[in-house]
Amino acid sequence: MLVSAPPSAHVGKQVSITVSDSKTGEPLFNARVYGINTAHLPPRMSVSPEWERLAVTYGFFINRAKGNGQVSHIFRESGNYIVIALKDGRIPAVAAIEVMPSE
Repeated sequence: MLVSAPPSAHVGKQVSITVSDSKTGEPLFNARVYGINTAHLPPRMSVSPEWERLAVTYGFFINRAKGNGQVSHIFRESGNYIVIALKDGRIPAVAAIEVMPSE
């Protein structure tokens, strides 16, 4: 599985995130997409392979991927985010987005 997102965005601007099969490139319908502002992780918390636990505990649910594998989101707070895509039977996929103050 692969999650694609722009490397940077601005607060208040819509961002498109795409979830696809890493081998075929086909969109993955119904993958759960979460975001985590890394500032909200506890001190000394390293990003680990336990992506689902991190997403549910420290993150926020963005949406499920539509038929085209996409979700849209508007970030309300600047910071460094980890976007995590989860789908049963698949290895989680992650991407990083730096969200800057609004223009």
